[in-house]
Amino acid sequence: MAADLDRLARRVRASVEAGGRSSQEEQEARRRRREEGEAARKALLEELVRFAESTGAVVAAWEGEVLVWAANGRAVRFDPAGSADRLKVTWRESWTHEGRLYREQELGDRWVLAWGTPPREERVILVEAGLVRLLVTGLGLPEPADDEDEAPAPIDEADEATAEPTSVGGRRL
Repeated sequence: MAADLDRLARRVRASVEAGGRSSQEEQEARRRRREEGEAARKALLEELVRFAESTGAVVAAWEGEVLVWAANGRAVRFDPAGSADRLKVTWRESWTHEGRLYREQELGDRWVLAWGTPPREERVILVEAGLVRLLVTGLGLPEPADDEDEAPAPIDEADEATAEPTSVGGRRL
């Protein structure tokens, strides 16, 4: 019986030690994700400051940890919120809107702007549709013109897997 109890004690000890290791590994993974999220949020806020300044129409200023864009007597606020890679975004249209910015893993950690209330929540990729939404509805700036230099080249023959052919041999269908 003593041998059986010793075996059981070793198995229990091994399980407890393994559980402690996995718990430590989980804590370490959470800490890494939080640090990565904080770094991503900081980088995004820095990019938003640079972007605002490069428009020549938007003033970017800091109110503590909050980034504020201002133009036309209006403001858009980017407040760090909750999770390390999230921001609360508020702007004023005909009434105050509140949204959020978050990184979407399924989109390669791209930033997404979401607003509204589920199930009617709207979401767009921050660059470029989300930024346009904030500039136009939040700050009252005009809709940016299409960049003719960035226009896609005309399609002569479409990829069969993604689109219907629009022309064959240079002639439109």
